[in-house]
Amino acid sequence: MDKFIIMNNTMIKKTGIQITILAMMLFAIAGGTGMSITYDPVSPTTADGVHFTIDTGNTHPIAHIWDFGDGEHSIGGNNTYHRYRENTVYRVTVTLIDNKSQVWQINRTIFIENDCPVADFTWNIPRPNPMDNIIFTDKSTDSDGHIMWRGWRIDNGTLYEEKTLSHVFIENGEYMVNLTIMDDDGGTSTIEKTVKVMDNKPPYAVFTMNRDTAHRGEAIHFADTSHDTDGTVTERRWDFGDGESSNGKEVSHSYRKDGEYKAILTVWDDDNGSSSFSKDITVLDGENNNAPGFPSIMPVSAFLLPLLIKNRRDKEKKGR
Repeated sequence: MDKFIIMNNTMIKKTGIQITILAMMLFAIAGGTGMSITYDPVSPTTADGVHFTIDTGNTHPIAHIWDFGDGEHSIGGNNTYHRYRENTVYRVTVTLIDNKSQVWQINRTIFIENDCPVADFTWNIPRPNPMDNIIFTDKSTDSDGHIMWRGWRIDNGTLYEEKTLSHVFIENGEYMVNLTIMDDDGGTSTIEKTVKVMDNKPPYAVFTMNRDTAHRGEAIHFADTSHDTDGTVTERRWDFGDGESSNGKEVSHSYRKDGEYKAILTVWDDDNGSSSFSKDITVLDGENNNAPGFPSIMPVSAFLLPLLIKNRRDKEKKGR
């Protein structure tokens, strides 16, 4: 096996040892030594980091000079890591120098594949109704380049090439929307999603309250129990009939003046459908002394009058 001939003064430091190597040298590819290069993954793309490993066979190198074939170099050991920016064929070369100043070279060809783009899209109305203007937006990505072309089809119909597509479905039904994209290296990706179009059913508004008759200042507790059969309740508003309002799911309210009031709950669903529900409330004059937390108090005369009458009768008996 031939040795490399060292002729210049290029200096490389490896583990504290100074080694002089040749920038232009005569060499022979190492053979019969059992040396080889392996890499992982076996089919790398531009999105992958490639892990290289050298089997040095029966040699004992003290310096490893890696040439990854894309203009990048490193000085490392038997294992190293590199990521390629472009998809093409590269020739990886490792130069090894042992402690006797013998220089060996190993080569390995590696093909970096294109990392294909990932197709994806969204639309602005989650549960569209007929005649809604639906806007489909391309959300596709390409990790190693950019999207060069896209094509939309609805139920395998007309091809549209806009990045953002507007469409109106006239009737209820399920429609297949397909998006195909191509990146600047010719990689393609396709995604298909189902859009369900149906007339929205408005939510069903209903609430409970702990009393429908109260005194001035006495709190009434309200609880929203509304539901939506084809979606969710997203917003609510309470109108207590006295100019006050609230938007909580469970609320308490007290009235300052006596009279008749109508409490109204209005709810909206995720398709902006709405409905209302109301109950009548009677507010009495004066405070409620029998309300929880207040002891029942009888007038003092109700206790004293029988005692006074009995005491008077006892005195009249004694005077006879």
